[in-house]
Amino acid sequence: MGTIPPQNLKNKVALRKRKKSKHPLREFRIKRGFTLEELAELTRLSPSYLSRLESGTRRLNADVLHRLALVLSCHPGDLLIHDSHSSRFIPQANSLNEQTSIAMVPQDLPLYVLNSENNLQAIDFEHTTEWLPRPPELLGVPGSFAFSVSNDSLGQRYRKNDHVYVHPNKSLTPGCSILVVTRNDQSLVGQFINWKNDTNSMADTLVIRLIERIGHEDCFKEVSLSKNSIKATYRIIGIMEAA
Repeated sequence: MGTIPPQNLKNKVALRKRKKSKHPLREFRIKRGFTLEELAELTRLSPSYLSRLESGTRRLNADVLHRLALVLSCHPGDLLIHDSHSSRFIPQANSLNEQTSIAMVPQDLPLYVLNSENNLQAIDFEHTTEWLPRPPELLGVPGSFAFSVSNDSLGQRYRKNDHVYVHPNKSLTPGCSILVVTRNDQSLVGQFINWKNDTNSMADTLVIRLIERIGHEDCFKEVSLSKNSIKATYRIIGIMEAA
């Protein structure tokens, strides 16, 4: 049995990588029957810029995302890649009909502000700053909301003006993103580790990993919170990155 020449092997590996890096934007563009040039003309974006978006070398911001979604007749969340642990997106709208337009998505999701002062964060639940369209995972979910990040103190994962979407009762799994509101109204945004049994085999201590931006470095620390000190826990299901 002959061996594969190195050049051909390299091409096969490159082809395999390209197959694995499918982007929802490319899939919707092809499904709608547009070439890169046609979509570029309709959205007033350059073909090269669209190509970089499809390859993942450029990030989708909110303005471009909504512009593309309008032309492709889909929800903005459909164009973002799903990753249940990093939560750097709005999950895909698998539950919606492919022809659903943005205008049909309820714009009734409250947006609050996560304020930060002296390395402490708190969400102002008394004042709704805006009403947002609901991503598919929050359709028909009472008690769901979003909050905007006021600065870069939460590290590279959450940046200033990002909108973070929160599910009130979706179960927590190790590694998922979490929002914890304590009884003194402090808001902690981090990564869920586990519930720890302290006494009588009852899970009464929550362990989370927090990310704190100090200078130009992201610092990580694990924090344990007693169940009695917690007002509510929420699972973060995605974000809309700021422009």
